[in-house]
Amino acid sequence: MSARLKFFVSAICVAVMIVFLCNVQRYSLIFLKGVSIWANNMLPTALPFMLLSGLVSKLGAIQQASSKLSLGKALFDAPRNTDWIFVLSLFCGYPVGAKLIAEQFQHGLDKPACIKLATFCSTGSPIFMVGTVGANYLKSTKAGFVILLSHLIATVLNGFSYRKLYKSQTQAGRIVQSDNPSACVIDSVNSILSIG
Repeated sequence: MSARLKFFVSAICVAVMIVFLCNVQRYSLIFLKGVSIWANNMLPTALPFMLLSGLVSKLGAIQQASSKLSLGKALFDAPRNTDWIFVLSLFCGYPVGAKLIAEQFQHGLDKPACIKLATFCSTGSPIFMVGTVGANYLKSTKAGFVILLSHLIATVLNGFSYRKLYKSQTQAGRIVQSDNPSACVIDSVNSILSIG
C-alpha cells in the first residue's frame, strides 16, 4: 500500500471516529443492532456448518471419496479432485466454499483454477435462505425453497458460463488433513467473527 493511500485511509478512519463521537448514543445503538442481526441470523446458520465442514475437510475423507468423480470437470472444466469443494459449498454456503478455495490456493492450486472454482463454489447457505430469509423474513418456508432452488440453478449456470475461461495449469491442491479438531474450531470461530 502506498504512503498516499495509507494517509487517505487513515484520514477517512479519523473522520468516521469524529462523526461517531459527535453522537455516540445513536451510533452505539446502530452498532448493537448490527451485532444483534449478526448474532441472530448469521451466527446460528453459519457457525455449525463452518465447524462441520472444517472438520470434514481436515479429515480428508470427502476429498478421497470425491477423487473418483469428475462432475466439476464435466460441467465446469474445473480441476480434478475439487468436486468436494463444490459439494461442501452447496451444503454449507458462504464463506465455506471461498475458504476452502483459499486453502487449496495456499497448498498449490493455481490462481486460474481458484477463480474458476469461485464462479460456482461461492453459494449461499441453504439454512440461511430457507430458515432466515424464507421462514423468518418472508414467513414462508416454501418461498425459501424457491429462493434456494433459484440460487442453485444460477450457481450452476454461472459456473457453466465460465467453462471456457480461466484455464488451469494444475489439477488440484494436495489434500490438507489434520487430526487436530480444535484447530477447526478456532479457525471456524475466527472466520465467523471476521464476518461479524
